[in-house]
Amino acid sequence: MDKKYRNLGKNSLIFTVGNISSAAISFLLIPLFTHVLSTEEYGLIDFIILTITVLIPLVSFNIVEAIIRFGLDGHYDNKRVFSTSIGIFLTVFLLLAIIAISITSFFTIPFNIYMIVIMLFFVTLYRIIHEFSRANDQLMLYAFADVLYSVFFAVFNIILIAYYDFGINGYFISYTSAHILCAVFLLIFGKLYKHFSFSYIDFKYVKEFIRFCLPLIPSSIAWMATNISNRYLITYFSGFLSLGVYSVANKFPILLSNFYNIFAKAWQISSVQEFNKKDTDIFYSRVFNSLTRFIFLIIIVINAFINIIVHFFIGSEYKEVIYFIPVLLLGFSFYIFSSFLGTIYTASKKTNGALKTMLVSALVNLIANLILIPIYGAIAVTVSTLLSYFVLFFYRFNDTKKVIYIRIETTSFITSIILVFVQIYLIYNIGNIGYLLLLNSIIMVLFFMGNVEEIRTIYRMIKGVRKKI
Repeated sequence: MDKKYRNLGKNSLIFTVGNISSAAISFLLIPLFTHVLSTEEYGLIDFIILTITVLIPLVSFNIVEAIIRFGLDGHYDNKRVFSTSIGIFLTVFLLLAIIAISITSFFTIPFNIYMIVIMLFFVTLYRIIHEFSRANDQLMLYAFADVLYSVFFAVFNIILIAYYDFGINGYFISYTSAHILCAVFLLIFGKLYKHFSFSYIDFKYVKEFIRFCLPLIPSSIAWMATNISNRYLITYFSGFLSLGVYSVANKFPILLSNFYNIFAKAWQISSVQEFNKKDTDIFYSRVFNSLTRFIFLIIIVINAFINIIVHFFIGSEYKEVIYFIPVLLLGFSFYIFSSFLGTIYTASKKTNGALKTMLVSALVNLIANLILIPIYGAIAVTVSTLLSYFVLFFYRFNDTKKVIYIRIETTSFITSIILVFVQIYLIYNIGNIGYLLLLNSIIMVLFFMGNVEEIRTIYRMIKGVRKKI
């Protein structure tokens, strides 16, 4: 096996431990939240957390992306990368926090601004420290921190929400405390504190980081806006009840994204290390086609058992999620493929491409939502998401050809999309669970028959890497 594929596989397996464990814990918490919290409370929590998430690229100057790109580059000193990144974050955050607190003192807002500022600070600081451990080649530590965060978050929520009935406040205390403890863990056990000093801040790095990160800030905000606008518009037109249903349904595409993140964390390393080599196009193309098959496999399996999953894991109050999940999963698949293509922009340091493509996608999503939600209600968001992410994928595929040409295996790609659309049709039109399961089983068999060789290749690669580890 070629060394670059072996390294990618090895790193992916390391990250699997962290991502699968944390995703499983988060998924298992859904019954707790849906049974203890009301639909409106759950929708409000999702609303606030996403508002915080959309602010992170702004308050951090999206410096996390620079940590990965330049921290993996052997031409840069990691102590200067880490210290400069922390310095930029502290400066930007302090200025924006002062401005935000000053402005909100003249207005009445439904949230505690100091609570938002505190959560933003510790969540962003943790992300910077966490990503630096990956750039510093401490991959086992990085993966373990993912698991540790989920354990802290779950334990605190069980104590504060289920036992002491703190409700929404218990959720936010758990969320913040888990990030703080994991940041301390990384600094001490990873000895990352040794990499930081104000004397290591390099103003040449500051200039280069700003040039690299500046286009990524509006790009990240546009991506977040695509997600958060869905929630704002659902809340405006349909209320928190519909938002709660959508929020639960959205956990399934997030689970799909977590599967991708396992690979993406390893792929970011390989995409930088293998960029500008003689077989770069072949390497990127082969990995992309394997990724598409894996993602479609997950979607087809989830769709096949969606009725059973919803029945056992989610209360009857949320039964409408069955009609949201399949279309959201397909939409997120195109977002995942677009994210893969986005690594070409970061590896080549041509981040303007990420900005322009994301802005177009966000605009499509907003227009589609404004047209469809007033007519069809919250379910229309699934169509808007699918449409906007397909546009993003199509735009990036054509835009990145001038840097790296990805050769898509079109027969397999289009056939997989058709099979997913057939599943969506069946889920919407067949009420008999047994008959639906039978038809979906046939679809799974057809998918496996069309991709049997590729699945065998992936299995052999994983098996070989596991022996090496």
